[in-house]
Amino acid sequence: AGLKSEGVIPLVQFLTDAIDYRGESVLAVTQYIHKTHWGVMVKIDEKEAFAHVFQLRNVLLVIIAISSAIVILVSYFTARSITGPIINLRNVASKISEGDLNQRIESISKDEIGDSAVALNQMAESLIEAKVDLENKVKERTAELADANAELKSVNMKLVESFDELKMLQNKLVQAEKLSALGRFTEEIAHQIRNPLTVVSGFAKRLKAQLESGTKAMKYANLIESESQRLDQILKDVLDYSKEEKYVLYHVDIKNIILELMELFHETCNKKNILVKIQLDEKLPKILIDKNSVYKAINLLFDNAVEAMPDGGTLAIKARQEEFCKANYVAFDVIDSGKGVTADITKIIEPFFSSNISGGHGTGLSLAICNKIMENHGGRMRVSSIPGKGSVFSLLFPYQPEDDSFEVQCWEYHNCGVDQEGGTSFRECPAYPNYGRMCWVIAGTYSEGKIYCGIAQKLGNCHKCDFYNLVVSKKKYNIYL
Repeated sequence: AGLKSEGVIPLVQFLTDAIDYRGESVLAVTQYIHKTHWGVMVKIDEKEAFAHVFQLRNVLLVIIAISSAIVILVSYFTARSITGPIINLRNVASKISEGDLNQRIESISKDEIGDSAVALNQMAESLIEAKVDLENKVKERTAELADANAELKSVNMKLVESFDELKMLQNKLVQAEKLSALGRFTEEIAHQIRNPLTVVSGFAKRLKAQLESGTKAMKYANLIESESQRLDQILKDVLDYSKEEKYVLYHVDIKNIILELMELFHETCNKKNILVKIQLDEKLPKILIDKNSVYKAINLLFDNAVEAMPDGGTLAIKARQEEFCKANYVAFDVIDSGKGVTADITKIIEPFFSSNISGGHGTGLSLAICNKIMENHGGRMRVSSIPGKGSVFSLLFPYQPEDDSFEVQCWEYHNCGVDQEGGTSFRECPAYPNYGRMCWVIAGTYSEGKIYCGIAQKLGNCHKCDFYNLVVSKKKYNIYL
């Protein structure tokens, strides 16, 4: 197209925001020609002109996006490679602090974090060793405390046993002193009463000779005489109980005493409708006793049993062997089917205690006399009863086999001097000279009566005695070694 110059027209002109006849944005350049006064215009579509730019822009955007993604991924993995071990280190440290000492960091890098991980693992190992060492020390200390506690309990138990044994010894000594004092007192009183009682009984007999039978005066005279006789019997029992008997000991077959007494009671038992059953061990050994006193003790038990069955019943007599407290005994049992004992069974053998099993006519001394006789023989008396069914009275006589006489005796083992005449212990120990292999039940803490053995008194209990343990374990001791 031709252009006509009007005024000053630039030679070249760039048009960047031109719109062609199609309405499309174009880039145009015009060139004015002076000679001809014409101009030349060159145009190109904007899209076409910038196509490479847009393509380059898109490529750059893609490159930037890919680069950004690569940077992000690299940053992420780099951060993971740095923070992961730290987090793992923190987690393991946290679990270790909670007490899980078996936690370890397995993957260890060769950097500062790896050094920290190695240090943490070493710390955990040290903690385990310290824990094991502490547990061992705690166990050792606990064991020591347990041993100390057990020893303390043992000592406490021994103290309690010693206290009980001391209390038992004290009670025995007090009881022995009480009985001794009671014996002296009652003996004196009995002698004082017996003389005027004899006078009263004599006057009653004289009155009876002068009175007519059937009168009230004769009735009173008979009553005075019978009561005088009853009081005289009580005084005899008191004197028998209080006086010190001198026993003459022989080896006796107790079966003969039993059979002899049963002959005397045979008629009485028939009259009272009492069935007698006798069971005697034929192999019973002879026992060392004073026959008269044992005869009296068995007679009192027979009389006591018969009076306990006023309406009839069954009387069982037994003789047998028994081992008690590691010692041999010959036991004699009197078993009745009477009314039994309703009172305190532990007090029935005390002096002047009436069990009311004989209708109230006894002196309250028969069982006490029996018990005293048994104590003087180094034996023991046992009583058991069921109210309404009957009672069992047992006499246990110590028996030392003849073969034991050839073994070492307690006084030889301890050299206590009881076998030396003129010594301080001479005649004071009931174990000498017949029961030197069972002294603990005769003169020691297992005896029923007074404890005569000075060694037993010091120990408090014969099971602490070497000689006792030697004998019961059936070991022999050669005194000549």
